[in-house]
Amino acid sequence: MRKRRFWMMWVGYLGAAALWYGSVKWLPLDSFRRLPDPITVIAEWLSPNPTFGVSAFTHPYYMHILYSTYRATAAFLLAVLLGVPLGICMGWSKSFHGYASALLGLLRPIPPLAWVPQLASGQAAGTCSSTSSSPVLCPAFSPGCRSPWEPRGSRWPRAR
Repeated sequence: MRKRRFWMMWVGYLGAAALWYGSVKWLPLDSFRRLPDPITVIAEWLSPNPTFGVSAFTHPYYMHILYSTYRATAAFLLAVLLGVPLGICMGWSKSFHGYASALLGLLRPIPPLAWVPQLASGQAAGTCSSTSSSPVLCPAFSPGCRSPWEPRGSRWPRAR
């Protein structure tokens, strides 16, 4: 069973690469023709002297990884630091629960991926910081806020 799963995984990878290569080389769309094919991408990534300046052998590659990890971690910690105290306060006070849940109810139906264009346009305009508006903050804030006042299987009563 494990051997079959392993080969099916590789069939999926190779199928995706073949679809990528085929769409870049043979589809008559300009948007696809501007993309590099997977062979070019792998050759550029493994090149010690890359054409575009970033490969696995250059310093900026690892700086991009570190900066992305920093942004995601900072956004997650910010979401926890804001969401957990808010959830605790909502659990302690019925009036605070009423006010805060009304405001949070407006944001709950918006899926986290729907925030990405709005956040990207705010970053492009320079109106919001990259850490506080990262797409990690939005999905991590809701569970951090709801967990303290809506525990599953807890013996503590809610404030409602």
